[in-house]
Amino acid sequence: MRTYIALALMLDYIVNLLLLLASARMSGSFCRFFRCALGSLVGTVYGMLCFVPSLWFLSNLLWRTVFVTITALATFGLSKDAVRPGIFYALLRMAMDGLTGDYGQFTQTLWAFLLMGVCLYAVYGRHKGRYVPVELHYGGKTVQCVALRDTGNTLKDPMTGRGVLVADADVAQRLLGLTAQQLRRPVEAIGLMQGLQLIPYKTVSGSGQMMLAISIPKATVAGRKQRLLVAFSSEKLDEKGLFQALIGGMV
Repeated sequence: MRTYIALALMLDYIVNLLLLLASARMSGSFCRFFRCALGSLVGTVYGMLCFVPSLWFLSNLLWRTVFVTITALATFGLSKDAVRPGIFYALLRMAMDGLTGDYGQFTQTLWAFLLMGVCLYAVYGRHKGRYVPVELHYGGKTVQCVALRDTGNTLKDPMTGRGVLVADADVAQRLLGLTAQQLRRPVEAIGLMQGLQLIPYKTVSGSGQMMLAISIPKATVAGRKQRLLVAFSSEKLDEKGLFQALIGGMV
């Protein structure tokens, strides 16, 4: 009996971890692995409590919803950016619970775990590499965002040949305090702070434009630390909010 409970909890932990990772990826949100591992642990503790005879009431829909919410909060936090992955996780978790039924059905749980693994592999593999987590450190501030891999983004610094990551106005506001209006007038705004530079680029029509850019000495792209040149667009890059930057070319 103890072996069965330990195995069931281990499977539940792995399933929770996969669901949280998939929710972050499908929603295009940035989430550290250890946060997903922590959230999965919360879900597993809930599963452990459901084995206690005096606490069987926790397995009803109300308490299941409460712990799904707590797991999502522990993983994705309280910001508005956490709403989308939280909803993804809640839907996936409840769908999984509907497949597995109660914890007493070991064979059904095992088959449901295998089925969910196949589904997650299909979804996770499809989007692998499409969205890239980016973390920028500058002036004592740390900003996390999601970048879309865009092979058409070949923007680079004409002086050094370095590839350029293009971020939207929201990232510029959070990292440097620059407004969208200032970004629309880069020549006038370049003197606002030390380190700003101008990066020329061409629009689809072929006309030349300028973007404000700054060198970030400490950045992390997809888990790899590097020095990064970041240019800022005055507009949102994605209206749905799935990503806030474009990465590609030589970055």
